[in-house]
Amino acid sequence: MKPNKTRATLVLAFVIALGAGVVGGVLLSRMPFLSTVSGAPPVTGQSPLSEMLQLTPDQSDKMRSIWEEARAKAQTAVNEVQQLQKGRDDAFVSILTTDEQKSQYEKITKDYAVKFDSVTAGRDRVFQDAVEQTRQILNSEQQKKYEEVIRSRLGPKMPGKDSPILLPEHDPVKHH
Repeated sequence: MKPNKTRATLVLAFVIALGAGVVGGVLLSRMPFLSTVSGAPPVTGQSPLSEMLQLTPDQSDKMRSIWEEARAKAQTAVNEVQQLQKGRDDAFVSILTTDEQKSQYEKITKDYAVKFDSVTAGRDRVFQDAVEQTRQILNSEQQKKYEEVIRSRLGPKMPGKDSPILLPEHDPVKHH
C-alpha cells in the first residue's frame, strides 16, 4: 500500500471517529425532556413541551417514560460506538509495519464502518419508535404541535444518515 493511501485511510478513520462523537452528542442534546443528568432527581412539574402541547398528567408521565427509555437506549448506542472505536484503534495501532498488516488495517476499518452504521441505524430506530409512541398518546391537536416542534428542533431529517422523520401522510404541517 502506498503512503498516500495509508494517510487517506488514517484520515478516514479519524473522520469516522469524530463523526461518531458528533452524532452521539447531537442525538443526546436533541432529545426532549431529558435535560437531567443520569442519577439526578427527576424533574418536577411539566416540561415546556408538555405545557405547549397541554398534556394531561397521564400523557406527560407516558411521554417522560417513552423518552427516558429512548435516552437510555441512545446512551447504550453511544457506549457501543466508543467501544468499537477503542477496539479499532487498539487493533490498528498494534499493526501497520508491513503491507500485510496495512491490509489488515483496511479490513478493520471497513468492519468498523459496517458496525458503526448498524449501531447508528439502531439508534435512529429507537428515536423514531419513541416519536411514534409519543404521537400515539397525543390527541390530534397535540400531535400537530408536537410535529411542529420535531421539525423546528431537528429540521427535515432525523439525526443520522439521511433518515427522514416519518410523519403521517395526513400531516397538516407538511404544507408550511
